[in-house]
Amino acid sequence: MPLDKAIELLQNEDVVTSNGQLKDALQTVLNEHPAAKKSDINILAYDNFDINADYFSMARQIAHDLGGTAIIRTPNFVSVASEDFPRAAIAEGEQDYLEHVREPVVSLNALLDDLGSYSVPWTIYSLIVGAVIIAIFFALTAYWMKRPATKMTESR
Repeated sequence: MPLDKAIELLQNEDVVTSNGQLKDALQTVLNEHPAAKKSDINILAYDNFDINADYFSMARQIAHDLGGTAIIRTPNFVSVASEDFPRAAIAEGEQDYLEHVREPVVSLNALLDDLGSYSVPWTIYSLIVGAVIIAIFFALTAYWMKRPATKMTESR
């Protein structure tokens, strides 16, 4: 299916695929999953994998044109682009998706779980920055204590 036709269909539907059972199953996941409430999620599902297709560029185009999050899936691949979720969450979700790639409902749930629950580990980052500041303080203090007296103390 050409991308422009898919985008046209995705304006009115959340899931576009030629497989009716797959469409119903994926739509059910979208209707029930909490992460789907954080973003307008559009899924384009292909029945086969085309080695010449640039699925990530297609996903980016869908996300750009429709906003929200675009998921393109094939029987053995997934590509996600989003305006609402960080790239780190997407990468984590794609990896979990591929672990269950033969089970579309399980894999979509795994992807959405990662998208919806991802958070930046600020505590760890804060502890690292604090440790670096303390190390710099002690290093500078040791340096200042060991350096020779300046001319001001000699002139007194």
